[in-house]
Parts: sequence; structure tokens; C-alpha cells
Amino acid sequence: MLLLALSVPISLAQRCPPGSQPCPTTMADYHYPVITTDDDNRYVTSTRCPPYANPGWSNPGSACAINTTYTFPLHPKFALNPVPVGEELSRFEGIYYLKEDPAPILGAIGVLVNGVVVYGRGSPCGAGSRCPNAGTGAPSIYVDAVDSEGNTIDQCGGHPQQMGEYHIHSAVTFMNSTGRQMCSLPADSPGNHSVLLGWMFDGFPIYGQYSQGGNIPTALDQCHGHTHEIDGIMTYHYHMPMSYPHIIGCFKGCPEASNNQQLGSLASQYCPNGGLDTDPQPAFEGPGGATVPTTSTASTAGTILASVLVVTSTMAFLLLLL
Repeated sequence: MLLLALSVPISLAQRCPPGSQPCPTTMADYHYPVITTDDDNRYVTSTRCPPYANPGWSNPGSACAINTTYTFPLHPKFALNPVPVGEELSRFEGIYYLKEDPAPILGAIGVLVNGVVVYGRGSPCGAGSRCPNAGTGAPSIYVDAVDSEGNTIDQCGGHPQQMGEYHIHSAVTFMNSTGRQMCSLPADSPGNHSVLLGWMFDGFPIYGQYSQGGNIPTALDQCHGHTHEIDGIMTYHYHMPMSYPHIIGCFKGCPEASNNQQLGSLASQYCPNGGLDTDPQPAFEGPGGATVPTTSTASTAGTILASVLVVTSTMAFLLLLL
């Protein structure tokens, strides 16, 4: 079982949990993630370590190698309504605070193809922000992690939390080819759709910031995703934004509860009877970026074959960095 990992930088005295070791500081010692599938799921086994040498986060903690296998449904189901991962409330002292109801998803919400864990935008107050006690006037106990902890991240937008789990909250630092190479992620080709960068826990894939023809995507829904043809198959997928909501705005599908204990309580509310086969609120993008009105679309999970082919090329790319 995965433990709920809050996004709070660890203290200088914090050491790695029993049975784990500090993450390697050289690429020669880094272990790439293992990605496998069966009839129902994709499995990504990762050490949770950053795949780049000597990451320069400014908080004093150390990232720890913690072998973990994450599960992603190969045939995702759409949620009846989008599953919130963190909703804006108001800005206070320069930091966005998030609503307490619905509470943001704290900890992991997905994994990149390089094995780095993706956290949502939410974080408990206190790390670089005020909490609503002692008359501070702070509006919530939850804050936007990028606003609150932005001074602790490394060159790839990541840092370790209190149990040593390295993670990112934002993709801004690797939105160009230089950043992708620095962060051991595959680069986009000019004029083409962005490449696969990972998967969210609902099983839907997430790509870089460019859509068809290398253009900025249109018709994005509130989760920052949409549907159009990828490698010949209509595919719902997310795009990583350059700013808010940092990664995704919500889960479009039913997230796999075994990946984060906070997700288990959401199943009955957002995914009764296991979820839906078709998108109840579709956002289609036609060829060239035109918006296509429609009533529903079937789940195609990033088209499994296409995803596997991209992962294969991704791993080849990563090996070139050794």
C-alpha cells in the first residue's frame, strides 16, 4: 500500500525510511523505470529518484530511493463528474490558497516516463505560507504548492518531501528541448504533436504543451485535456500547461485508488458503478485545431499501442543520456 505523502520539504535531520537509501547522484547509478502491461493495467515500477545528476533543490533534504509500483488502467473509465485535485479559493500574501471542500489531492497523482512522481498542486500550509490560526487571516489550510514552495525546487521543478519522495508539481522547467534533455525526458519535434510524457492515475496519458501541427491546443476542458486522433485512434489525453493548473486541473477519469490512499474515498462519489465508457462532457479538437462539437466519446486510454511505442522510443532516448 502506498502512504499518503504530503508535499512538505524535509528537515536537515530527516533520513531515508528504513530499507531505503539516498538517491544516486550520478547517472551511472540511476535505475530507469520498468514499464509493463497485462490485459487490464499498465505498471510503472520506479525508485522515485530524479534521473539527473546532482539535483539542486534548495531545501536541505535528500531524495530517497523507494521502490514503488504504480498501476494505471489500460482501459480508463470516465468519471461521472471531473474529480478535483485542487481548486483555487483566493490569493493571500501573494500565494494562492485552495478550497478545503473539496479537499485537494495531496501527494502523487501520476508518473512521468522517466520515473519521476507527479504531485498535484495542493500542499498543506506552513511551508512558506501562513496557516489560518492566531489571527493571520489566511483563508485555508491548503495552498498552491508552486506558490508556497517554489524557492525549494531544482532545475527540473522537483524536490523531496518529508519521507524523501522526490516529485514535481509543475512542468514549466522542461517545456523546451533544452529542459527536456536536462530532465531526461524526450523532446518534441517542431510542427508535431508533443510526445508522451507520462500517465495520470486515471490511466489517461499526458503530453507536452503542443497539440496537432505543433500548435497550442484548443477546446481544452477544465482538466486541461481533450480528444482528437493520435496515431489513427481517437484519444482522450491531457496537455501539460505552461502555468496554472501546473499539471492537470482535475482527473477526467476514475483514478486508481491503490496509488494514493486519498483516492479511495472518491470512487463512490465520482465513479459509481466503476465509471463511464463514454465522456459525459467531451471536448473535441479537429484537424488543425478546430473545435468539433459532439455529445460523447469513448474511452481510448491514450491508445495502448501508441503509448507503448512512444515509451519504447522514450527509453531509447533516455539511454542516449547515459
